[in-house]
Amino acid sequence: MNNESIAKNYAEALLELATAAGARTEWAVLINGVAAAVEQDVTLQRFLAAPQVTEAHKIAMLGKALGDKAPVTFVKFLQKLVTNRRQTLIPEIAVAYGDLLDAAEGRLHARVTVARETSEGDVRAIAADRKSTRLNSSHTDISRMP
Repeated sequence: MNNESIAKNYAEALLELATAAGARTEWAVLINGVAAAVEQDVTLQRFLAAPQVTEAHKIAMLGKALGDKAPVTFVKFLQKLVTNRRQTLIPEIAVAYGDLLDAAEGRLHARVTVARETSEGDVRAIAADRKSTRLNSSHTDISRMP
């Protein structure tokens, strides 16, 4: 099984836990925050990946770092990743979680690029027009070509 498939499986489990907790969006913020920390902090990356650092030490560090900032179940999920030696997949799990959450909530992401100069009124009209289409519950990114 490749890392993308493994990450998706863990993201599905995380989504189930978040749904049970009634906090899917809040947990998206949490997993994205942890993923960003892992991606941006080389020391944290090395710590989590280092085989010479014991599993118990990594689990304790996660508990101490997140214990008062995240729900217990969320912290236990991250600790289970360590137990299963999947902690280096946290960024991929965050991406998969976001995709699954979007699908579960019926969200689509759309990018609209216009070839002519547009006014703020045009931008508002394009964004409003999506409400009458299948993009009703979506994120629309409108950019202007230079």
